[in-house]
Amino acid sequence: MPEYQNIELKQGETFSMNLNFATEVAAGTYSVGTIDGALTFDDDEVASSDGNWDASAYAASLPTGYVNQEQHTSTGSGTGIKCTIVVDGANVSATITSPGNNYAVGDDIVFKDPASESQAKATFDVATLINEYAAAVRSTHSSAETDKFVLTWISANEIKMALSDEKTRDLSDTFTGYWDLLHKDYPASGDYSRILQGEVFLYPQITLRTDIA
Repeated sequence: MPEYQNIELKQGETFSMNLNFATEVAAGTYSVGTIDGALTFDDDEVASSDGNWDASAYAASLPTGYVNQEQHTSTGSGTGIKCTIVVDGANVSATITSPGNNYAVGDDIVFKDPASESQAKATFDVATLINEYAAAVRSTHSSAETDKFVLTWISANEIKMALSDEKTRDLSDTFTGYWDLLHKDYPASGDYSRILQGEVFLYPQITLRTDIA
């Protein structure tokens, strides 16, 4: 059975809750493993540092190019990311081909020019972590009264779950319902696992913002 946790919403106020997981999240007879996500960069193209990348060596690598390049260093504990690197003068771009594991938002991931004599590097900042997770809330009175939480990865094992003040304001005064967190099993098998679930209680907003002169 999945873990059970009730939540309380205040109508017209932003709701947020951090979900902390161990390295493995086990529920019943299954384990979804590490809460890791595919990542995105703040900028897919950055200026090189410690000199420009060796344009001649890059040209010689074409048409294959620098595919599946592994990180040189990382400020966090993440490992295993691979990127296709494109060199264009002083600029270096990276397209993620394998997301790796244990990265966190804000990590700096450094790739080094594979040319033997070059010390040039390119640093990319992790902007977001995207995973096969979704969380939603739904009324017990009407299946039409439903909405999704916004999920943000704080770290490899911590997710922030949020619902904006506009979303909570739209809930009916008599709202009662349920929520759950769903995971698409990895490797992708077509199966889904419910990790967390619970009841939702709403405190209606009596004084409106427009009541304030």
